[in-house]
Amino acid sequence: IQDYCSNKTIAVIGNSNNLLKTNYSKVINSCDVIVRMNHGPTFISKYSNHIGSLTDIYVGSMSKIELVKNNINKANPKFNLFLIRHHEDQNKLQTSDIQNAYVGSYQEYQELRKQFQPPKHKPSTGIVIINFFIKNINFDRLLLFGFDSFESSNQNRNEFNSFLYKDQIGR
Repeated sequence: IQDYCSNKTIAVIGNSNNLLKTNYSKVINSCDVIVRMNHGPTFISKYSNHIGSLTDIYVGSMSKIELVKNNINKANPKFNLFLIRHHEDQNKLQTSDIQNAYVGSYQEYQELRKQFQPPKHKPSTGIVIINFFIKNINFDRLLLFGFDSFESSNQNRNEFNSFLYKDQIGR
């Protein structure tokens, strides 16, 4: 994954409702590497004129491995990046049947989480992806689409069925 992304323009596509107010398809599809997360690939057919149609790297959480495996089939990515958010996720690693799977570091996630204040905040999948690319990949440019710090939804899930962690603060 490091070699594949080296010196390239990488587009990380978030799941903000604000993406539906844009027409970034051509810009997104013109990037060298396109990264989608969680439920993102399931919405390509419905919203491709807003979010593009390609996926090179799919990112999902090990805590939802069955959902992730279903989305891999929809995205057909070149690489799969799995995030470990909980120590017990390491015991569930069943990625041997998935081609080009890379498993993120539990320690790296914990280091990132310590930076969030108050401590009950959890870094979103998008923040973890951005952190991963900044720390591990020698990219040329990192472009972010669909990240709006929760401004586009006041519900538990947005149009892209993305869970909003802010709604869990203090629980």
